[in-house]
Amino acid sequence: MSSETPQPEYLDGEPSEPSRSGRRWGLVAGATVGVLAVAGAGAWGVSTLLGGGPGAAVAAPADTLAFLAVDLDPGAGQKVEAYKTLKKFPALADRLGGEENLRRSLVEAFLTDAPCDDLTWNDDFEPWLGQRLGAGVRPGGDEPVPFVVVQVTDETKATDAVEEIAACGEEDPELPGMAFVEDYMVLAEDDETAEGVAKASAESSLADDDGYTTWVDEAGGGGIVTGYLAAEGPKLLLEEFGDFGEDATAGTVAGRVAPATGELDDPSDLATMTPEELEEQLGELEMEDDTDLDLDPGPDFMEPDVDQLREAFEEFEGAAVVARFDDGALEVEAAMSAVGELDPSEASDSGLSELPATTAVALGLGVGDSVVEDMLASMAESMGQDAVDELVDQVEAETGLTPEKLQELLGDGVSVALDSSVDLESIFSSSSGIDVPAGIRIDGDPDTILPVLEELVTAAGADGVLQVESSDSAVAVGFDADYVAELVGDGDLGGQDGFKSALPDLGDSAGGFFVDFDAGDWLEPALESDGDEELKANFEPLDSLGATGELDGDVVRGVLRLSTD
Repeated sequence: MSSETPQPEYLDGEPSEPSRSGRRWGLVAGATVGVLAVAGAGAWGVSTLLGGGPGAAVAAPADTLAFLAVDLDPGAGQKVEAYKTLKKFPALADRLGGEENLRRSLVEAFLTDAPCDDLTWNDDFEPWLGQRLGAGVRPGGDEPVPFVVVQVTDETKATDAVEEIAACGEEDPELPGMAFVEDYMVLAEDDETAEGVAKASAESSLADDDGYTTWVDEAGGGGIVTGYLAAEGPKLLLEEFGDFGEDATAGTVAGRVAPATGELDDPSDLATMTPEELEEQLGELEMEDDTDLDLDPGPDFMEPDVDQLREAFEEFEGAAVVARFDDGALEVEAAMSAVGELDPSEASDSGLSELPATTAVALGLGVGDSVVEDMLASMAESMGQDAVDELVDQVEAETGLTPEKLQELLGDGVSVALDSSVDLESIFSSSSGIDVPAGIRIDGDPDTILPVLEELVTAAGADGVLQVESSDSAVAVGFDADYVAELVGDGDLGGQDGFKSALPDLGDSAGGFFVDFDAGDWLEPALESDGDEELKANFEPLDSLGATGELDGDVVRGVLRLSTD
């Protein structure tokens, strides 16, 4: 599905340490990107709305492993939709200016917090700044190569501007490497690296790569934000950041021992020892609080098996995430290659739609006939079968819950709900806290579900504390008897406007998450107690939030939608 990528050395051998110069240029490049859009938006709370469309991919090489891009003019009316939506929030309305120049609004928002005051939109940005930018990582010899691409309208003015930005607040500024391709400026650690990125993208760009185009299309097409992870991406992350095993364990122990008693000649030597060598060296070393040093890192199932993770991602083909604006809502859609055996596409209805109409927060999961078995098989692929067996045995010993009983307990679908009548302030101030209108609804045959649920409640010592009710087709459990009785009935949450706006595709999903900001006044106490009128005003436009996930063939797809009034 994706084009063949040469295997970089660091994916086969030991990852190398990042150079100091690499870290230094990264700060400069990061500051540059921040001035342009991302950091500027983050200064006032909307950095997640920026990221880009496929336009900037024309300046990225086809072998790019991960890419995040910003497109402030993505077409399809998204620019207008973004402006109209963001203008509803008082904190943003005064900063956005006109919809015709969102770039200026973002840059000027950043400049208010810049470490120097001699940069201006008119003099330092408007003469050269385009509508698109992106940041990516591609394979290198010993370590991955990060780069940034920025659309420009004038190469000379863009070069001068980068020098000015790099010097902002710096006594001894260090310039990143620069090169140009198409109408983009490439920034990297040095000129040679930047020129290598430019040359590679000119020969074959990410925008023409089958893997990139396939996964962006799977995520609904480009938007204001587009992110991409190539098939080799997870392997890169494992090698660069998956430092598990004995060395990591020893390093963790050393971190706990070093500040203890000061009796060791050189505590840093502990970082190179195996757990067995540490046991022999330290013996019964006592900490300052007179407790014995525990070298046991925990149950085996808590230690990730890197080899198993590598194997699990052998069939991984890629992923993409796109953010767009649509009908007064921010929508983020993600699609990725399926990993493991879990198949939620065969799950039943989660039961979310049947919750009470007054529900404020809810989470639902449709349950398939073999969901527990599939879940354990998927866990075994990443953790190893022995670790999963240990986890299963521990759960059974503590709760009496076997995989078979868990499958029966889950029924056809499980949903967790919090009603909008909840008094959030009293929850934290009350000593009892057991009258909270919240609970769990399990759809399915009560004759199968109830025996397992009652056994679990007894094992937890919660008899008389947890209330259990059942109907012909559902079981509910919670703290408040009146709410549990309502929860087990046939509610109409699915018929509410906020629910339909946040979860328009729930019918095709195995489950979902929902928040209704307008249900009653459940948020008022929290907002009032803070005393921040500006915060309260910026919550006012929010209507609802919804998230769904499904497995469509070999593609895992998720959608998050934040709607406004």
